Amino acid sequence: MVITEDSDLLVFGVRKVFFKMDRTGNGFEVDLDRIGEVDEEVDFRTFTHDMFMTCCIISGCDYLDSIKGVGFKKAFRLVYENGNDLKNIVKKIRREGKLLIPPDYEKNFEKAFLTFKFQYVFCPEKRQLIHLNNPKEHTMGELLNTYETKDFLGEQMDSDLVLSIARGHVDPITKQSYEILMKDWQASNKAVAAEEEKNVHTLQKAQS
Repeated sequence: MVITEDSDLLVFGVRKVFFKMDRTGNGFEVDLDRIGEVDEEVDFRTFTHDMFMTCCIISGCDYLDSIKGVGFKKAFRLVYENGNDLKNIVKKIRREGKLLIPPDYEKNFEKAFLTFKFQYVFCPEKRQLIHLNNPKEHTMGELLNTYETKDFLGEQMDSDLVLSIARGHVDPITKQSYEILMKDWQASNKAVAAEEEKNVHTLQKAQS
């Protein structure tokens, strides 16, 4: 189980997540293997993880907006009836003629799927960035070779820098050490305090 506020972890492969934990340790658990006990219309026990990912992407995620008019339950039914075959799913939606699908939807879906499946993550054993899943062991992995750049999977960084970030020594955004950032912050605060003190003295002098 993982304690988080990020529901995307379920899509990345975590089967059991604990959300909204308060100060007393209370919250609510999402267990993909037991969702069918809560809502019979959404039961993932017969789904592969790729089917679950497809369902979540179609219903809307950080990497791709949902098809207007397709909520989570409709996405579930589409995947349940058509499996993980996006072409059949899109063909069925277009055949119904009720919903508008952007012309570049399939390509953007592909990038979203690849991002969830093969995003760069830090491996504490190898102490470097690796793919979340091995592209050589998945049928979709070969698609990565069709992209000139793979920046949508995350930023590639030097192993020493990655390790420093993982250890909490370096800011992942600025790439600066927290020690330097703290010194800059302290120096900035001192400068502001000195300026405020100077202004106070100037005001007192003017009033006297």
